[in-house]
Parts: sequence; structure tokens; C-alpha cells
Amino acid sequence: MIGLTLLSLLSSSNLLYFACRMKEKDFQILFSKWAEENKGYIKSQYGKFSAFELKIEKSQSIRFDSLSPHQVIALKEVEDEGCYHKINDMPFIPDNPKMRFTNKKPFDCFFGCGNGYVVVWFYKKGQRAKDREMIIVPFSKWREAEMIAEDESRKSIKEDLLKEIGFIERFCF
Repeated sequence: MIGLTLLSLLSSSNLLYFACRMKEKDFQILFSKWAEENKGYIKSQYGKFSAFELKIEKSQSIRFDSLSPHQVIALKEVEDEGCYHKINDMPFIPDNPKMRFTNKKPFDCFFGCGNGYVVVWFYKKGQRAKDREMIIVPFSKWREAEMIAEDESRKSIKEDLLKEIGFIERFCF
């Protein structure tokens, strides 16, 4: 397996990499691939401008406080008055072998008003790629569920309840 990159592991559905180390950044790669391949569907299902906060959970429920306060503010802002975001500039030092570059940024900043979503993947060790599901929960429904949970002195929501208020999407990468 020497020399295999994460993307080649993903494309071959080799789960060795994912056995114990699955993190949110890995979910981000999978989500990005799903989003790239489903742009038209996402636009029709989730709106022209949508903000997604990704969460990976390895237990059977997710705590509401897994959304940081700044993330709650930003998702609320997207749905209410709109959100401005400047994309950070990448430093450039020519001929520096230690400098790693990403793709060029598409533009400097954006402003959008639309829909906010919390996307949760309940990761299960050993799960086959064809069985992967993410739950895309409208932010307003997430907040409603959080308020109900507070009234019941709960701090989390179980996967099956989240499926009732969100959209279940499969991603087979």
C-alpha cells in the first residue's frame, strides 16, 4: 500500500485507512466529491445558496453543542440577513520546497443568503461504502430539536430522530 494517496484509497473503496482514524476532514473530502458530482441535485433540493456544517459522529447520538457558538451564529446569519465571507489568501513564496499549495481560490469573497444545514454522518467502523449515509438537517429544524431537547433535559439527539427531521443522502465513495 506504500504510495497510495487518500484519494486512491477512496476511489478503490479501501476501508483500511478509515478503520480507526476517520475524522471530519476525511468526511469533508467525501462530501466535496459528492457535492461536485451532484451540483444540479443540490441546487434543486437544498437551494441556490446553501451553507453546510459537517459533523462526523462515532456514537449513536450527536450532542447539540457539537456546533460551536460561531457556527450557530454563521448558520443563523445565512438564513436571516445573509452572510459575507472572505476567502483567506494563500501565502506565496517562490521556490520554497516546504510550501504546499492548494488549488487557486475561485474568487476573493462571497455574500449569500439562503439555507443553512447541519450534515451529520454517523460513522460506523467497517461500514461498506455503498451503505454510507449522511443526514442533512435544515438548521431551523436542528434548532427546534435542540429547544425540545432542552425542555426534556437532553443534550443530544439520536440518529433515528435526526433522520426524521433531515434528508438522508447516500454517498458511495
